[in-house]
Amino acid sequence: MIHLVPDAVELKETAVWKSHGNDYYTQEFFENLAEKNGCKILAETILIGHQCVCLQKVKDAPFMRDKRSFGRRIVKKWGGLVYLGCNDKGYRQFVNYNPASH
Repeated sequence: MIHLVPDAVELKETAVWKSHGNDYYTQEFFENLAEKNGCKILAETILIGHQCVCLQKVKDAPFMRDKRSFGRRIVKKWGGLVYLGCNDKGYRQFVNYNPASH
């Protein structure tokens, strides 16, 4: 599994991706995610202000039972942009638009 999400440390140090959203992630978040879900971190780096983490499932384990532990490690910054209508049918059709099929 490859995850590419806004990094909390980069946000604090350089304000990169400021107002992009409300959730920013740390290395600690991915270490906890891997540990609690039977995964191993294969690679991790910062890429243009994002945590880029590659996880490999090494043990059959259910998703974290302790959801609070999961959520506690996500840095919340309220006031990020909200893309109005992003769950509307029309928006999904626009995002999934394939010119070759028209």
